[in-house]
Amino acid sequence: MGCCCNRNTEEYKQRVRWLSEYHAVFDHLSNEKLLEHETDLLNIFKGQSVRLSHPMIKYFQMLTAVCADRDLLTPQNAQKFPKEFPLASCCCGPAIGILTPFVHKAGLICLHCQETLVPLEDFPQWLREVCESWGSNYEKWSSVVRWNQEQQARAEKMSGKPIGAIYEDSYFQCKDLLKKEAAEIVPGFLEHYPSIVWQDFDPAFNIRPEDIISEETPVQLF
Repeated sequence: MGCCCNRNTEEYKQRVRWLSEYHAVFDHLSNEKLLEHETDLLNIFKGQSVRLSHPMIKYFQMLTAVCADRDLLTPQNAQKFPKEFPLASCCCGPAIGILTPFVHKAGLICLHCQETLVPLEDFPQWLREVCESWGSNYEKWSSVVRWNQEQQARAEKMSGKPIGAIYEDSYFQCKDLLKKEAAEIVPGFLEHYPSIVWQDFDPAFNIRPEDIISEETPVQLF
């Protein structure tokens, strides 16, 4: 899988060691079994919108990375995958995009290497316009967490609110925008793409996946 890290740094080497331990659980599987798992997951994802936080997404990313390490992501092997998921040109992983708040700048990014998978200009026009508006709005509200002291002071003076209150307003705005993403934007992607993964959290605001829940989601107690 692609990586923009400097491979000579200790941080990169430490990450490789960490991922190697994760990937080791697949060591006993044959190449055929790995490709079978990959195919099964793609069939599960087909026609679905999936949260980025979903455990199956992390499993799929690791599985695809192991397939890449074994040089299994070839056009010949890809014939075993559902035809809706061609190999991505950026990293040869099965093409599934992530919808993030940066969609207005980056388009859909690749689930496997985080490069641009589908540029914004390739979206259907109505979806491009919706994403441009949504992403720009999210960027405006989320910029609060990156303000320096001068910007904070200016905002306090203009709004008449303390920075804590401004931050809280931005938190709720971003939270509502992520809910809008799930309810209004994600379904539009499924009209044009076989599957879509969407970001359901924001670490900058400590917005958690469990905070982004529709009121229509049934509650099932176990």
